[in-house]
Amino acid sequence: MAFTIKNSSIDIGETPIENIFINNFMLMADEVQLKVYIMGLSMTGNSDENQNNYDIAKILNIKPSQVKEAWMFWKELGIVDFKLPKSEEDYDFDIKFLSIREEYINSNFIQKTSKEKNQRNTLLYDEEMKKLFDDSEDIMNKPLSPDDRIKIIEWLTEFNINKEMFIKALKITYVERPPDKPSLKYARGILSKWSQNNIKSLKEAKEYEENYIKKAEFYREVNYRLLSKTSIPTEAQIKIIDALMDKTGDKDLLLKIVDICSESSVHSTYSRLRDLAKRIEKNHALTESGIDEYLKDKEAGGTSKFKTKKASQNFKQKTYQTMSKEDAIKTMKKNNPALLYNANKEQSKNE
Repeated sequence: MAFTIKNSSIDIGETPIENIFINNFMLMADEVQLKVYIMGLSMTGNSDENQNNYDIAKILNIKPSQVKEAWMFWKELGIVDFKLPKSEEDYDFDIKFLSIREEYINSNFIQKTSKEKNQRNTLLYDEEMKKLFDDSEDIMNKPLSPDDRIKIIEWLTEFNINKEMFIKALKITYVERPPDKPSLKYARGILSKWSQNNIKSLKEAKEYEENYIKKAEFYREVNYRLLSKTSIPTEAQIKIIDALMDKTGDKDLLLKIVDICSESSVHSTYSRLRDLAKRIEKNHALTESGIDEYLKDKEAGGTSKFKTKKASQNFKQKTYQTMSKEDAIKTMKKNNPALLYNANKEQSKNE
């Protein structure tokens, strides 16, 4: 379903209504209040300047006092403005329609941004913040730019963390576990990660980082055994490792599967690792005994189906050897025409 509008070649006037009014204000009003607003708005486009609230009351078939009450309602919402006459019985006063968009943007963005800017500028010269900036520069071993200082203040608010948590993230970035190119952006990533995992204290952050280091070491170990690379796997590869860990529930067990994959193929990949785990799970189980059974089958020449087929072929071969030449040819003709053709060809040569 779609809503469209057909353009008219005849201009008989139109009343523009802002979408913000429809979405945010229309449902607040009753029938009379809504009619008064739209009727008054339509009159702003008329050339007749003598139209007033009495005309609205007459057109809508309501009392002038109801028109006044409706305008009071819209004024409280801040989308019209007017000055009431001294006499309460006088309903003839000018109505000024305000730009809802402008008021909305001003109240929700400009004023808010201005307020935040003032708070931020105040914090820039706060003694505690000065100490935080000094400590940060010591850890980074370089000065903070004015933009860096503003970013730090914004991050403290954005991730709702204290100064100690920020310093910890900075130490991880530049001292404890620095990446190839340490940066404030990397530190922000740590803060974002903590925020996503609802980490609010240094103790929780320490526990999280310890678990992260253990996981990272395991990922590197898998990557090294599988691809002979020490770098950490990609995000997609980590998902494969995590999925296999969920199934095996044991790191040593998973590493055993990784070693089997690596030994069985020159070009081992994460896709082959996943496929190998699926085969073991399908034919046996992703357990210590299941993997051992898989290895036994592999050493014995494959699955039971393969062994049965091979045994059948050996039986046929031995049977042909014990038959007379005539009986063997008859059996070949019945079971395998291709063998019969080869046998006849060999017989012609001998003759």
